[in-house]
Amino acid sequence: MSTASGDGVTQVDVIAIEDGDVVGNISALGIDHIGNRFVLGGTSGGRFPGGLLDGAWVHPDLLARLATQGVGGLLVLRGPYTLNGTTYDAISFANNDPSAYMSYTYDSATGILISATTRTAGATSPIAAPGEAPPIGNTELAISRFIGLRQRAMSGLGTDNPAWIGGTHQLQYGGVYRQANPVDPTGTALDYPASLTITLKPGGSTWAAYAADSVIQMLAPAPSHSDAVGAGAGPYWFDPGTLAGLQQGQLLDQDPITGETQTVSAIGNGSVTVTTNLPGIQGNWTYDASSGVLTELLLVTASDGGTLDLRLQGNS
Repeated sequence: MSTASGDGVTQVDVIAIEDGDVVGNISALGIDHIGNRFVLGGTSGGRFPGGLLDGAWVHPDLLARLATQGVGGLLVLRGPYTLNGTTYDAISFANNDPSAYMSYTYDSATGILISATTRTAGATSPIAAPGEAPPIGNTELAISRFIGLRQRAMSGLGTDNPAWIGGTHQLQYGGVYRQANPVDPTGTALDYPASLTITLKPGGSTWAAYAADSVIQMLAPAPSHSDAVGAGAGPYWFDPGTLAGLQQGQLLDQDPITGETQTVSAIGNGSVTVTTNLPGIQGNWTYDASSGVLTELLLVTASDGGTLDLRLQGNS
């Protein structure tokens, strides 16, 4: 489009279901069409109470009640909805206000969100030149469509947390962020000190919540914060029993939509390295074989020419 726009993929990972609540992560990948590669977006996650997983799923029983009772002033529509060659028995909720249009369509059988469209009119400026209408901001359009689901069978998922998880408050990592010119990677790269703190929080028997706080010490320090959940297959710990049975070169997981693969790339010296690869992004995650804790992280992102190289400095 001639105006500002972008597209990408949102991935929802369901880690556990406990007492009617859903535990999971929601991650975003942008698409760089010039380089034909992905760009890392944010990840958020936690325990979502009741029958809702924000932006992805509503329990079918709750959908049925809402369809009968209505939701405020929203239109409730039922009927077939066809997407990518599949026809769903769907329930839609819509607000047809021209200044704030929204429509959400769910598969009534599974509760999966299969389509969402919103249109938000730009704000009108309170200031105008004499004889002219006040300027109006750009209208924002957001369109989401369901593209698939799968049951992950990756080794380590669903295993009990390592014993040290319950007694550890934080993991501290330190290292360097190296940035090269993505257009000319042969040029001089700049190094900046980098740190990452993982603060572990209460979870379940097979998962734990955590906060990730990172800082790259550029001229203007670039901090970031995210809340998510981890399980026995990474990113910050891996089930030690599973690590003991892995073989070098073993393919652990492959996503048919993004093309991301996770492979055991190295075993030795008391550690196991798992490499994740998808167009434009590569990560090497090295775990201590006896405890399962992440000891080294090397993340390379082609879109910005960045390399994040971190080592475990300590825990508390």
